[in-house]
Amino acid sequence: MFFPATVKGNVAPWKKLPVGAITTEVGMAMYLSGGKLVKATGTTAPEYICMERHKEAVADGTYIHVLPVSPGIEFETQASAALTSVKVGDKVTIATDALRITATTTDGVARVLAMEGTEVGATVRVVFE
Repeated sequence: MFFPATVKGNVAPWKKLPVGAITTEVGMAMYLSGGKLVKATGTTAPEYICMERHKEAVADGTYIHVLPVSPGIEFETQASAALTSVKVGDKVTIATDALRITATTTDGVARVLAMEGTEVGATVRVVFE
């Protein structure tokens, strides 16, 4: 999950926005598409981080709490793949679960600021750009 680690400056307060019919997790990267929140994966930069967990898909259009992604917010997450070729400063993509990063640097959206290892599951600190 993407969890705010360090904040520099002001952070926008949580918002409530409508979501599509998906199962949400705290820390899930999301963006607005067609007026509803959907998972931000791959090369899509997130606009929001989900702050609610639902064990089953919510009804289409349900309003959920989200944290806007603002400049200066660093997020801690985990690696979904071995980061053996990733270096601090590289920009990587977001995993298909919208909760972790990948080792793919082509068209990445999450700049790696720190890594506590290179193995799958290693804690990584990122900012979205």
